[in-house]
Amino acid sequence: MRGGRMVLLVGLVFLFAGLDVMILLSHLNRLAGVALFAIGLGILAWGYGGAEKSDREPSDNLAGKLIHRATLNGRLMDLMPVAGVAAIVLVVTYNLVRTGELQLGSNDYVALLLGATMLAYNYIPQKFAAERDFAFLFFAFLFAILVLPTTLYEMEYGALTDANLSATDTPWTEWLLTRPTSGMLSLFGVDNWLDPNAHNIINYIDGDGFRQAVSIGLSCTGLYSVTIFISAFGAFVAIEYKKFDRRVAALLLVGVVMAWYANVIRMTIIVVVGVHYGSEALLWTHNNAGIFIFMAWILLFWGIMFKVLGVGDEPPTGRKRRCAACGKVIKKDDSRAECGCGRWYHAACVPESVECAGCGQTIAPSPE
Repeated sequence: MRGGRMVLLVGLVFLFAGLDVMILLSHLNRLAGVALFAIGLGILAWGYGGAEKSDREPSDNLAGKLIHRATLNGRLMDLMPVAGVAAIVLVVTYNLVRTGELQLGSNDYVALLLGATMLAYNYIPQKFAAERDFAFLFFAFLFAILVLPTTLYEMEYGALTDANLSATDTPWTEWLLTRPTSGMLSLFGVDNWLDPNAHNIINYIDGDGFRQAVSIGLSCTGLYSVTIFISAFGAFVAIEYKKFDRRVAALLLVGVVMAWYANVIRMTIIVVVGVHYGSEALLWTHNNAGIFIFMAWILLFWGIMFKVLGVGDEPPTGRKRRCAACGKVIKKDDSRAECGCGRWYHAACVPESVECAGCGQTIAPSPE
């Protein structure tokens, strides 16, 4: 790497300064944020210019195989930086042509960050392959399951903003969010009913006996939290495992359901607070409670996921260890085989050079 640690530090300072201006909307123009972001990328690309580029052979995990196939068995790897620059230029140009100024939305940020990871991909040292592939797959998944569908959705229903309530006035909103929230409110003893003329409005009686109404806007749908979860989960599994098995698929399904349920709980809590403490308390809860519920859900789910998948497992001390194949206890004197992911097997349950049922790694005999 040219310039050493100082070049890396300066590049990152410019990079994150640009992101701060673009996302947090400081007093600077967003175009200044794009310029700072581009300068940071340029410094990092120059600093790593002397580094050995990534191998063209795929990494020995699901992520490597996916990226290898997506680039036509590595033949398109040299075009990754070009594609990244093209994506960034396309986003900026589209916004300037459409509105005459740079007005970036959430979808634009995702596309820009995907372009940035593609631009830098070939210049990241191989020892950071896991981090590099996770970042690339995360933004690629997010682009595929958020940007593309919501773009089509906006063409049908209008801009996805909280100001445009018609964007969420759809049967999807009613059956996935409005009705479940109304049902949970009834369990809490809140007298409520659906608006007959809208799919996204719940009417209720507050503590003073007056009729009130709440509408489910974009920020209430949980759209971004669910898609971010799915993208992060997919990227994590691709880095850690060699195949997508039934256990991983079940965890993904459970995670999506938990994300939906956490969002219904959040909306229910908001209305319950409004019933008992008034509209100001309702607005405060709406603006602040979501992050705590989201953090609690993330902590709970990823804790369960790490436990089920054996992430970070250490050989047990003082407790029984069960065979991952037959489920029976592995006794102290039993011959055994151990996988790198932490799972243990009876030697009799698996032949030599077999793949672990959980992660796909080759199971090697453990020392006695």
